[in-house]
Amino acid sequence: MGLAGLPEALGAHLDRFSGFSLTLTRDVSLTFRACVHGLFQSEHGNMLRMSEVNAVDHQAMQHMLTSECVDWAGLHDAVAAEANALLGGDDAVFILDESGFAKKGEASAGVARQWNGQLGKVDNS
Repeated sequence: MGLAGLPEALGAHLDRFSGFSLTLTRDVSLTFRACVHGLFQSEHGNMLRMSEVNAVDHQAMQHMLTSECVDWAGLHDAVAAEANALLGGDDAVFILDESGFAKKGEASAGVARQWNGQLGKVDNS
């Protein structure tokens, strides 16, 4: 499958995890799906840009990430179980290094002195 089929394949994959975005009072599965799709589709992975490529308000995505709408622990355990099955068992290791970028100033969200793999050192990123 080429990159053209990625959105459909990603949607089918996310369907398996939709139960983690349901609570007794709220279903944020569409917002969760839009957030993940936005990470792949937008050039800059921030809420505003992700909402531009999806028909979901950036405030709804922010609320989903910061409230108790998603069972993050359950989702983590399910993804870890799938990764273990794909990589070869309970003792498998998969290391993913985020793609940080340097930032100046302190106005952007998450800016702090921290390890930046692209720079190879601790700096504002």
